[in-house]
Amino acid sequence: MPQGVVQWCDPLSGLGMVREDSSDVDVSAERLAVHGGWPLVAGERVMFDLTVDADGMRADNVRRIGLGGAHEVAA
Repeated sequence: MPQGVVQWCDPLSGLGMVREDSSDVDVSAERLAVHGGWPLVAGERVMFDLTVDADGMRADNVRRIGLGGAHEVAA
């Protein structure tokens, strides 16, 4: 499962961007794809499934990783 860092998140639009560690590619993350609470916070570490379709790449099944981060929400 790929991992990365949240680049930005707009809580009102329900859209964020995650940079994948292994390729330095930015992928979109929608509110409904995030487990453990919305919004994501810039700088958070996450793991996710990478989905590629006609619209491009996106992060699905997004979950926060790490221990006790200030913005981490228990699942």
